[in-house]
Amino acid sequence: MTDKDKAIKIRLPLPPRDLSPNARVHWGRRHRHSKAYRAIARLAAMEGTMDTALGLDWSRSEVTTIFYHRDKRKRDQDNLIAMMKSAYDGIADFLGVDDVGWMHVRIERRLDPKDPRVEVVLTKVPEDGR
Repeated sequence: MTDKDKAIKIRLPLPPRDLSPNARVHWGRRHRHSKAYRAIARLAAMEGTMDTALGLDWSRSEVTTIFYHRDKRKRDQDNLIAMMKSAYDGIADFLGVDDVGWMHVRIERRLDPKDPRVEVVLTKVPEDGR
């Protein structure tokens, strides 16, 4: 198995609305939501990766984020990424890496009225960059 074949998928609930850059909320409330969502992401990464992530350096990874929403309302892609910052930080915390080397290659929006969620897929980039 090559480095490029190594990937992990982490399943999360949709981020709280208060994490949207367009939300007009008190900074303390935003901070509480951010801290909680980061902890949720850290635990989800622990559950979702198990042995797959151990011993590998995930500091250079391609990130695909798939949002499953209840309805077809339009959502701004930039805001969706911004709402996920706490989650990315929580995943990086668990993996023991700095997410500065992560490349966000794809954001997808899909419909799932029964199970709204976010799936974050990290694919390891080989050391030589190919």
